[in-house]
Amino acid sequence: MAYNFDEISDQEVRKNIDAVKSLHKQNLSGIEFQSKNMLEIGSGGGFALAAFSEMGFNTTGVETSAPAARFSSERLKQKVIHTPFEELKVTEGYDLVFLNHVLEHFVDVDLAMAKLNELVKSGGLLYVRVPDYDSYDRRSYGKKWPAHLHFHISNFSEKSLKILFRKYGFEVFRVQKYFSVCLPG
Repeated sequence: MAYNFDEISDQEVRKNIDAVKSLHKQNLSGIEFQSKNMLEIGSGGGFALAAFSEMGFNTTGVETSAPAARFSSERLKQKVIHTPFEELKVTEGYDLVFLNHVLEHFVDVDLAMAKLNELVKSGGLLYVRVPDYDSYDRRSYGKKWPAHLHFHISNFSEKSLKILFRKYGFEVFRVQKYFSVCLPG
């Protein structure tokens, strides 16, 4: 979702943070983290960073959009590194590395996965959300499926993600699927 960061109200900010927090609390239920250091790749306006902060995480975001990084940093008081992921220089590992609809944008998914593997601490979690190519949504929307947009470089199914993650040493232990209501026409 695109935001005009100069005009978003405090009420809308709160609504976004609460919605994101509810979703991620549910998705991560039952998972214990050691030190709760979290890195979000493609942190956008910082709503997830703020939600994870409220959930007790020490958060850092990586964001290429200057307006989004500024909003996240100034208005939401989140730590954001304004740089492309490929240029990110980090010496520490994270308990949680989160990508929300970001993996499908990388030109070189293998390069991204190798870097992600270095960022996740031993025993940590790589938490990835992507459009599902095998989804009901894609079949219903057909060519009008939003994930067919030009800036989505790769498509993933549950099977292809599992193969990719295993290739880079990640064990897949939970898969959750979502679908939306598609209107005819």
